[in-house]
Amino acid sequence: MSLDLFAPDVLRDPYPLFSRLRDGASATFVDDLGVWVVSRREEIRAVLADPETFTNALTIAPLMPVCPHAGQILGGLTAEVPIAARDGLAHARARRALVATFPSNPRRAGAYEPAIRAIADDLIDAMCRRGEADLVRDFAWEFAVRVILGVVGVPDEAHERIKRWSDGRFAILWGLTTEAEQIRIARDTAAFWDFCQELVAARLLEPRQDLVSALIAYRTGSDGPLTEREVASLVFDVLSAGHETTSNMLSNGILQLLVSGAWAELVADPARIPDALEEILRYDTSTPGWLRFTARPAKVGDVDIPAGQRVLLLLGSANRDETRWPDAECFDIGRADAREHLSFSVGRHFCVGAALARLEGRVALEALCGRLPGLYLRAGYEPRYVPSVAFRMLESLAVAWRPAI
Repeated sequence: MSLDLFAPDVLRDPYPLFSRLRDGASATFVDDLGVWVVSRREEIRAVLADPETFTNALTIAPLMPVCPHAGQILGGLTAEVPIAARDGLAHARARRALVATFPSNPRRAGAYEPAIRAIADDLIDAMCRRGEADLVRDFAWEFAVRVILGVVGVPDEAHERIKRWSDGRFAILWGLTTEAEQIRIARDTAAFWDFCQELVAARLLEPRQDLVSALIAYRTGSDGPLTEREVASLVFDVLSAGHETTSNMLSNGILQLLVSGAWAELVADPARIPDALEEILRYDTSTPGWLRFTARPAKVGDVDIPAGQRVLLLLGSANRDETRWPDAECFDIGRADAREHLSFSVGRHFCVGAALARLEGRVALEALCGRLPGLYLRAGYEPRYVPSVAFRMLESLAVAWRPAI
């Protein structure tokens, strides 16, 4: 079949397409992208739970062709394979190190709550001085970037570079880019990798209370110490993935809350925010698609897929599967089982940053509800999304607010 996931109407609202795909075959080959597409929840969950058959190899390989010049630059990077593209012992070693050093559970994440709340208040202060805002630019992305920079141990003045480098890295993997853009992104990615190596070298000389220093000092069981290259590679991964999905969760979620009228419900009862976050993650996930690769002949439902094939898992479709949630197309912040979404994956590749993302989401919504209860979308605003198969990313979110009474 032919399927244009970058068509304007699909970018704006992919869910009618996802619904039609769920009514079709268990898996369908899409000629345009050269991938098999899986759209139903139970079949996607089964794929995620079988990493021996559906490996992470090529997960981070660009979906669209990259020009030779950009490919040559990227091919010269000495970084380890990203953790999201590893399997077996290599993945287990890197994951153990991150789980042990990153705020990967609610208790460790909670230690960052005062700093996270201070970042939210600082950004809201700046918004209040202006009187209106683009919540993507002025809050969501800067909030998420500053949080992860604090965890990793990167100075705040680097946040614009980190954001630009990360956006480019993901655009060349899963978006639509011109040849000129690919070359610029490749050069930026090389600079990003150099930055991570220099950060590790600095922490070797002067350790601090941050993730980089913790990774350098990491030891456990039979694992030997991480090499400088391994540490820099994990920092490279965290600085890329540690803010994009959280930023998008916030902007996508606030849009849904304002459009649906549920914002007023959260303002009236902020204790509902944790449940609302799970419904945001289910209803309009930051990661609507993710890739796997068949290491051997595989079966998805009643469809046979040969070895050596890329498989696109439509997590956004899985999260609206009517067989799991009969009213799946309804945005309901009181939904008791929204947490059954697949937005953080399942199994051994469950998102290491889930606890921190949930904490960031709760703190951000508490701060915004408390200080800007009269938040509303500005007249004439129309949502537009960055072209991407893997990320659902608003370009802007134009808001204003009525004064609190």
